[in-house]
Amino acid sequence: MNLPPRRKLTSFLITSCLLLAIGGTAILWYGSGTILRPKRRPLEERHYQVNADPADFGMRLQSFEAPTHDGTFLKGYLVDPEPEPGEAVRTRRMWTRLEKAGVERSQLPGGTVILMHGRGGLKENMLTVAQRFVAANFRCIVYDARAHGESGGTICTYGKLEKHDVSSVLDHVEAQLKAEGKSLGPVVAFGNSLGAAVMLQAIPEEPRIVAGVAAAPFADTKEEITHSIGNVTSHRIPAFLRGLIVSTACLRGGFAADEVVPCRSASRIKIPVFVTHGRLDKVIPIEQAERIYNVLPEESRKWQEIPSAYHYNILAEGGDDLYETMIHFYLDAIQQRSKAFKTVSNPR
Repeated sequence: MNLPPRRKLTSFLITSCLLLAIGGTAILWYGSGTILRPKRRPLEERHYQVNADPADFGMRLQSFEAPTHDGTFLKGYLVDPEPEPGEAVRTRRMWTRLEKAGVERSQLPGGTVILMHGRGGLKENMLTVAQRFVAANFRCIVYDARAHGESGGTICTYGKLEKHDVSSVLDHVEAQLKAEGKSLGPVVAFGNSLGAAVMLQAIPEEPRIVAGVAAAPFADTKEEITHSIGNVTSHRIPAFLRGLIVSTACLRGGFAADEVVPCRSASRIKIPVFVTHGRLDKVIPIEQAERIYNVLPEESRKWQEIPSAYHYNILAEGGDDLYETMIHFYLDAIQQRSKAFKTVSNPR
């Protein structure tokens, strides 16, 4: 069918606009879906080894399933120090370091560390961290964040819902321990990457936490996701298109980007927080962690840069030196809180 040239041009323009609209919508939908739904990673051989014989790694594991405020169930482990550990290389190595530093295990106050993994992570990843903390007589709580691992939930909201999940998990474990005649004791927190950002948002809402360690945190969710899109695809993608993808994700996830700003939450924190970051981190530039550190209380904040670390190897590069520093930070915070409590309880 022969159409007049003007009608051919009009038809071509309409078709082109429709194709662009469809393509643009597909990009926004796919990109926003990737932001909201991290890939659930399978367990690795090293995870199975720990689960098969936790005593050989210095730990006792007890599974739990904690209901959250919105009915989502989170799977986790309650990790206790194993009184008679097997080889437990990492735990025994930390015992030795603490003893050399003059820390007597029999005099350690105990307490609980709640650990939060990063985006796309697993609770089993945090068991490697827990192996060091149990050396200081800490009980550990590790759990799969919503939309991760074995936990329920279909979307990650970068702290909007996850900050409340921290309290839900603590409530569940506290009730479980109470039924066994035990208590949480002093509670401290550890978060890595997204877990660190969630921790910073949770602390102002959770009075049971007396100290926190944030490893490789980001300061602003919208800024970080926009930056990450460029890392995964290309920074040549126009900023407005990356911004549209983030806005679409927030719309689909039911939250606003300005509701999940870890740096803003950090400015409300009144307890000691230790921030550590890798100088070579390209996923979350170290400047974001510096912004967080700068708004924390000057009298109780701590900073440590790991010069050789990228994003995914900060704990490995920091090694036992970093782990020991974290443990001493927790112990000092607990001691200071105990002294303050005694002063208030027994005023002169």
